[in-house]
Amino acid sequence: MSPTGRQGNQSVAVLGNETGARLNGQPAVPDPGHAPGDHDSWPLTHCPKAPGRARRASASLLERWEVDRKAADAVLLVVSELVTNAVVHATPPISLRLFHDRPRRRICVEVTDGGPAVRSDDRVRRCSAEEHGRGLTIVRSVSSAHGTRVHPDGIARWAHLPSTA
Repeated sequence: MSPTGRQGNQSVAVLGNETGARLNGQPAVPDPGHAPGDHDSWPLTHCPKAPGRARRASASLLERWEVDRKAADAVLLVVSELVTNAVVHATPPISLRLFHDRPRRRICVEVTDGGPAVRSDDRVRRCSAEEHGRGLTIVRSVSSAHGTRVHPDGIARWAHLPSTA
């Protein structure tokens, strides 16, 4: 199976392996070993507090990287949306990875989860349609590229955002 994710004029093939997703002939999500010190990752507890914890950890890292405040705000929004999506719609484990691709002046955000949950979180079932369902639309609107990679242990959703506003 090879579904395709789209962002603007860029098309991203989603392949069933960890390194398969490519954008314009380049790996969609760079190898974390690519630039020591320019990446970090965190396991996240599958609970409602995970998005806030992910935002705080990410904000600290973005500050250390001296990412422009407006660009950092967009990254934090994407982190929040992707982690929330994983908590509400997927199974554990959840992890967050940020990579500062300095040559391309972008931040890569990746949230990996255990794959789709059999049923959605109870909070979602109690919400009206106006209260949820916009997360990936938000990610699409603020990222330069985004996509999904299916791997043996679950799903990774990623997005690229400029590191300068």
